[in-house]
Amino acid sequence: MPFVRITASGAALASEQVSLLCSEVTELMACVLGKRPDLTSVLVEQVARAGWAIGGSPVKAAVHVDATITAGTNSPAERKVGCWPSNALRRGAYGLTRRQSMPLARIELAQGKSVEYRKTIGEVVYDAMVETLKVPKDDRFQIIAEHAGDNFIVDPNYLGIQRSKDCVIVQVTLNEGRTVDQKRAFYKAVAAGLQQRLNLRPQDVFINLVEVKKENWSFGNGEAQYAS
Repeated sequence: MPFVRITASGAALASEQVSLLCSEVTELMACVLGKRPDLTSVLVEQVARAGWAIGGSPVKAAVHVDATITAGTNSPAERKVGCWPSNALRRGAYGLTRRQSMPLARIELAQGKSVEYRKTIGEVVYDAMVETLKVPKDDRFQIIAEHAGDNFIVDPNYLGIQRSKDCVIVQVTLNEGRTVDQKRAFYKAVAAGLQQRLNLRPQDVFINLVEVKKENWSFGNGEAQYAS
């Protein structure tokens, strides 16, 4: 069972920050080292500033991360990745954007639905991402497009699923690292939410997740903001 101990001194962390830190580290253990989130333990300990010194001199703030894993379960290259604890600590302590979570959602459907109908689809997809994929609030980038019937082709019987002209295609591009259980939960949450709010049949909800590495994003200025 993976175990991560984080010892920190400096400004006290609020309970919400500690919770976010534990979530971040668990998620990154899964992303970087392939560890199961349900078996990963994280302990956050906070000590007084006066109780930490480096070179014999007290420091204003310091953090030590100690991760224990089973021998032989990860390659030297995987263990060499050294930046992920500091990134997680910065996000957990200071509320910075979670880089692993960045999504771009494309929602495609046939022409003829109202603005409110399309808006509701976007809300359901976003809410499901926050709940199951742990996307932070306000991290919302969506493209909702309508298509004429001859440009929107959906097989009505593939895999024995009966689809209608109301079928909606949802494609989410996101950084790699989610577990299979998280993905299944996302599919279920979107289908259930659309059925509840729009009476859309679950058979008419087609979802595709596209995972990419973090250097494949540019948020402006011609820069790869997430590249290491």
